Amino acid sequence: MNFFIIAQIFGALGALSMILSSWQKSRKRIFLFLVFDNVFCFLQYLFLQAYAGAFTNVVGFIRTLLFSKKGENKFLKTNYPLILIILLYIGINIFTFDGISSLFPAIASIIYAFVLWQDEPRKIRFGSSIMLFMWFVYNLCVKAYVGAVVELILFISSVVAIIKIDIRDRKKENKDLVTNKKEKKIEKKKKEKDKKRKEKKKRNGKKNSRKK
Repeated sequence: MNFFIIAQIFGALGALSMILSSWQKSRKRIFLFLVFDNVFCFLQYLFLQAYAGAFTNVVGFIRTLLFSKKGENKFLKTNYPLILIILLYIGINIFTFDGISSLFPAIASIIYAFVLWQDEPRKIRFGSSIMLFMWFVYNLCVKAYVGAVVELILFISSVVAIIKIDIRDRKKENKDLVTNKKEKKIEKKKKEKDKKRKEKKKRNGKKNSRKK
C-alpha cells in the first residue's frame, strides 16, 4: 500500500468526521467531531507531502481543543486564545509558504477560527462552508484530487445542513411565532368583546331595575 492510498484513507475518515460535525446541533458535539477531522487531515496531508495543509491542521487541532473549553477559566474567557491561534496560523504559513496556493489553508482556517469562537452552531456551519470551499481549491492546486472531491461533498453537505437546520427551521419557527401572535391577538379581541358585552348587559340590567 503506497503513501497516496494511505493518505486517501485518512482523508475519507476526516471527511466522515466533518460531515458528522455539520449535522450536530450542540456546540460540544461539533467540536468533538472536529478534533477527529484535524487528526485525520493532518495525516492525509503529511502522506501527500502537502506541508502547508498538514501543519495548518496541527494548529487546527490546538484551536479545536482550546475553543471547546471556551469560558472555563479566566484565560479562556478573554479573546487571547483567538489571537494566539491566528498568530500560530500566520507563523505556520510563513514557515510552509510555497506559492499562492499554500496561503489558502491559513486564510481558510483564520476565517474559520473567528467563526468557531462564536457560540452559535449556525455561525459555525456558515464558517465551515467558506473554509471547505477554500480547502477544495487548495486540494486542486496540490493535485490532491480525491481530497478535492471530498471537500466538495463536504461543502455541499454543509450547505444542505444550513438550508435545512438554519433556514427552513428558522422560517418554520418564525411562521409558528406569527401564527401564535395572530391567535393571541384574536383571543385578546374576543375577550375584549366578551368584556364589553358583559358591561353592556350589566348597564342594561341597572336601567331596567330603575324603571321598575
